[in-house]
Amino acid sequence: MRGHFQNICRGVSLVKIEDEIVKSYLKKIVGEDGVIVIEAMPEEVTDIDLAEKSGYGLNMIRKILFILHEKNIAHYRKQREKESGWLTYYWKVDLENAETNLKSELRRLYKNLKERLDFEKENVFYVCSSDIPCGRYTFDYASANYFTCPVCGADLESEDNTEIIEKLDKRVEELEKVIKTL
Repeated sequence: MRGHFQNICRGVSLVKIEDEIVKSYLKKIVGEDGVIVIEAMPEEVTDIDLAEKSGYGLNMIRKILFILHEKNIAHYRKQREKESGWLTYYWKVDLENAETNLKSELRRLYKNLKERLDFEKENVFYVCSSDIPCGRYTFDYASANYFTCPVCGADLESEDNTEIIEKLDKRVEELEKVIKTL
């Protein structure tokens, strides 16, 4: 299907997704089929034309376009047909907004991971000693409950969270590098 759709659109100005990070982001929000549709879109196209040319169902095309519209990546203009009085929607993709959205999501993820890393570094944790661990608690909560599990009554034991801190630290560093390249 992919080759067929791209052959039909040959010679038309198509959207190019050259940045693999952006392509991966788009794949996350609209799937592989959505990326194929985006890459095969000419400058401006109706959802009906896109469905006919691609072989994908109209509902699927509309779903992809509406998801992209919600993320401010696809825009439309509407025009009333003189003969039928029906509205026709002409769609266009703007990948600059995909990059902006991606940067925003990466910054939000970075902030959340950094907060979690700080929380892990600043606290001592205790876990339930039963065979089926019931939970993980901060020192303050554990001491308020006399180091007894509030769920099953077993003793709470100190947890070494060094591995968690190392993993979070690595993810934070990786995200910092990615964000700097954007």
